Amino acid sequence: MWKTIARNDQVLWMTLSMLFYNIGSTLLIALIANLLYIEIGYNGTLYFYVVVAYGVTMVAVNALYPILVNKLGRNRLQNWSILAAVIGYTLIALMGWLPVLPFNIALLCAFCVMVSAGQSLFYMSCIINMANCVEYNDYKYGERNEAVVSTLRPFMAKFAAAMHTLIVTLVLAISGTFLLSQSISTLETQRDFFDKHNAADQAYYITQVQSYLKEYEGLKADTAEYKEVSKTVGAQIAADDVVSKFQLDPAYVPALSDAMVVLKTTSGAEKELGRLGSFDAKSISASNGTYSLKIDDLKSGDESAANIHFRDQRTLTMRVWIRLAGTLLPALMLVISLYIQRKRFVIDENYYDQMMLEIDSRKEEESSLS
Repeated sequence: MWKTIARNDQVLWMTLSMLFYNIGSTLLIALIANLLYIEIGYNGTLYFYVVVAYGVTMVAVNALYPILVNKLGRNRLQNWSILAAVIGYTLIALMGWLPVLPFNIALLCAFCVMVSAGQSLFYMSCIINMANCVEYNDYKYGERNEAVVSTLRPFMAKFAAAMHTLIVTLVLAISGTFLLSQSISTLETQRDFFDKHNAADQAYYITQVQSYLKEYEGLKADTAEYKEVSKTVGAQIAADDVVSKFQLDPAYVPALSDAMVVLKTTSGAEKELGRLGSFDAKSISASNGTYSLKIDDLKSGDESAANIHFRDQRTLTMRVWIRLAGTLLPALMLVISLYIQRKRFVIDENYYDQMMLEIDSRKEEESSLS
């Protein structure tokens, strides 16, 4: 196995090229939710639109690949596909910074279509190039060794996934976005757990959380006092048979203060009672109906809890880090991937045809000898 890999220079260069591609091509989608929530606000529908536009484009261009490659050839198709992706990334990077490019969902979807189309076409051509390394091995050394050569692509995909996770984690941590995103995660978790309990547990939960919130008043996150209060509240939650079932993280309890408590009566009507941290919990009763926590857009028009604890706390540093990591960094990696193939990978259509003629000639010669 080692001998096959080490002496096949073409598969080594393609493996390196695929590593850069696999890392770069996944960064935008990994950070797109953070980008949306920071620039526009917390809205699951907008995120759905982007993912659908990205995914549908990927499927569509893959179906068109045979037509395009027959018309342009692999090298020209790769050049055009990377150009389209880079332009798409550049336009996303400029959205919201220029008057002519406002940050809105329509433009974001359009530019994501360019990115997805370019990356998908380039990836398809890379798969073909990787497969051609099998024939190259046969051409050079008389052995195909498909199993060994073919395993390098998924291996690089797994390794790239690890590198991608590292990059995303570092970006979120260094920019400070991770702490805000944890507040969103807490809000989402508590909203989902809240709906799974009966009205009596819901009413008790609201009362208890209000008592926890009082202990955080006037404290800033990441201070020694804040951490000490988190430990105390965590012990209280663990000792409470009802609240402990909600899996509430004590470090992010303050995010719940702005969640809207909504009453759903037996007739199906919904009424916003007020923010969890400020409304009078004495008025709630299990007999009034069921309750829910609303963290996104409110019918009253007031700002959502998710936006208060994410978008409204954003900083310029967060915006720059997320934008660079989700656009310019992947664009750079795609260009490097293409550069490696242009400078080091020699198996184009003509070279492949020559290889196959030589391989077929050898087979005919061996057949006649036998």
